[in-house]
Amino acid sequence: MLKFSLMLCAFAGCWQPIIWTSLFKHIIYKTYAIFLIFSLYLFLISQFINITLNVGNSNEFTDALYMMLTIFVAGYKQVYMWIDRKNFIIIINILNEKPFAPYETHEVMIQEKFEKLIQNNMRRYLIIVLMSITSILTMSVSTNFKKRNLTYKAWVPFDYSSPAIYFVVYIHQLIAMSTSGIVNVACDSLLCGFLLHICCQFEILGYRLTKLTQNSLCDCVRHHNRIFEYAYTVNNMFAKIIAIQFAVSMLVVCSNLYRIAMARDYVSFISLIMYTSAILVQIFIYCWFGNEVKLKSLQLINSIYDIEWLALSNSNKKDLLLIMKRAMTPIEFTSGYIITMNLESFVALLKMSYSVFNLLHQTNLIGMATSGIVNVACESIICGLLLHICCQLEILEYRLTKMTHGEDVLRNCVSHHNRIFEYAHTINDKFAKIIAVQFGVSMMVVCSNLYRMAMANEYMKFIPLIMYTGCMLAQIFIYCWFGNEVKLKSLQLANSVYNMNWLELSNSNKKSLLIIMKRSTFPIEFSSAYIITMNLESFVALLKMSYSSFNLLHQTQEQ
Repeated sequence: MLKFSLMLCAFAGCWQPIIWTSLFKHIIYKTYAIFLIFSLYLFLISQFINITLNVGNSNEFTDALYMMLTIFVAGYKQVYMWIDRKNFIIIINILNEKPFAPYETHEVMIQEKFEKLIQNNMRRYLIIVLMSITSILTMSVSTNFKKRNLTYKAWVPFDYSSPAIYFVVYIHQLIAMSTSGIVNVACDSLLCGFLLHICCQFEILGYRLTKLTQNSLCDCVRHHNRIFEYAYTVNNMFAKIIAIQFAVSMLVVCSNLYRIAMARDYVSFISLIMYTSAILVQIFIYCWFGNEVKLKSLQLINSIYDIEWLALSNSNKKDLLLIMKRAMTPIEFTSGYIITMNLESFVALLKMSYSVFNLLHQTNLIGMATSGIVNVACESIICGLLLHICCQLEILEYRLTKMTHGEDVLRNCVSHHNRIFEYAHTINDKFAKIIAVQFGVSMMVVCSNLYRMAMANEYMKFIPLIMYTGCMLAQIFIYCWFGNEVKLKSLQLANSVYNMNWLELSNSNKKSLLIIMKRSTFPIEFSSAYIITMNLESFVALLKMSYSSFNLLHQTQEQ
């Protein structure tokens, strides 16, 4: 079980193989693990002291920050796995016990399929990280080694000008950098292995439900409950690691984007691109497999629907309803109980990284072009969904004009109206964080740009600032405009219902229409984190607030 992941962990110094019970092997592996841990933390300390004592500008800070953070995460994962080793052994052994252990050949095939999936995915991930490490090593040997420079600037408490001492320090940095990459792959592969085994258990449970008997159904209910308990245990064990990984990855991506924008030679540009790609892949696999667990847990409901219910006893039906009730709440893994591990979180992390990067380095062409495309892509989805809500309201208006005296037609219209409100609420929940971040960042960017325009002495600097500020205002304006359109469309429905020929309708139909009119008096309003509503009034308020902040900054500067 999880052989490939545990092999990687053993190679990274995180996991002593269980079969290595002899004293000699125990001493050998402990020495190997201590050497790797010592290398990581020695490099981490030297990087931290260098940032504290020697860093004098933003370029030097970003050069030192990204590797220090990567080493910190790797060191934390390595030590955590040693401290919590007993619990890791327990949750691995649970997979070989009832009810998780396969009962028949088909279940063994399902388990082998997921084991192969874990192995193939982690091999691809390992190849990406090894390519990144190789590119850094190649760049370092071809540039730094020849000039007697270290790969990473660090604080060293002794003179390393002599060839022998320089070689030792240089090799130590490369070992620490390579170890951090392998440790991250090893720990991530173990977490993703657990996630895929949870998916495997859902698939096995779905298969067992198709082979249902009176006795096996009770076992299926227990199995489903054990899967939820197992997922909760895994989430608790990895919660801190995931939280730290998300936070560090966002900072590293931001600093690397800044360094890519500042890169002046082709070799450093390629290595930075490779390293940033590896970091993004690292977060992506967390979110992807977390999303797979969520989808698999929801998919179980469909499997239960497909069972021959007519052939079941009432007792069996009640047990199946228990499983369905539990399955309606999906398993979601969280990082520190703040960010859920799914694809929406990955997109939000990318957007937040680009927003922070824009704030730090607005005038850089590469950063602006990339962030601009990301922003346009995300905004087009949001505005597209808002316009589709307007579309549904207009379709509902048309259906009401073609209404017959039939009760079913009007009942469908009432149901349609209710579903539109539910759909709008769902979209608002999905994009609330993105909209809140966008409003906050846009206000800060507009304030800073107004201040920079006031201070601009050259015509060539003034024009790009005007264009950029115009884009930021347009970005917020489309949120507010289309949010306002949804609000107006939802209110307009009441007028359309009012203008119908009420005299020809039955009392029942009139009551149904009054329900729609009553609901339409409360418009659909989108909000950013339930604080700022997306309408034209909010856009005007944001402009006023930005200008007030600019005036305050300008007056302070004059004084």
